Amino acid sequence: MTQLEAARKGLITAEMRRVAQRECVAPEFVREEVARGRLVIPANKRHLAGSGGATPANGHDPPSATQARRPTRVSGSTRPSPSAGP
Repeated sequence: MTQLEAARKGLITAEMRRVAQRECVAPEFVREEVARGRLVIPANKRHLAGSGGATPANGHDPPSATQARRPTRVSGSTRPSPSAGP
């Protein structure tokens, strides 16, 4: 069940409670805004796994910031090296 479906059924989810606590508003207010489509909770459980330093459910560690930015090396490239002159 999505947050929108739960909100429209009158249910307050754990995610709605967490948003309400962080925003210092009542959980019912969050539920009403989600139900009306004016508030979206951008949280995907698959993407949140492992946040806060915990190991994700799949057992794999998320890549570090340096690993995520490191370009991959392509072997057999036909590009000339930067030091080669014209």
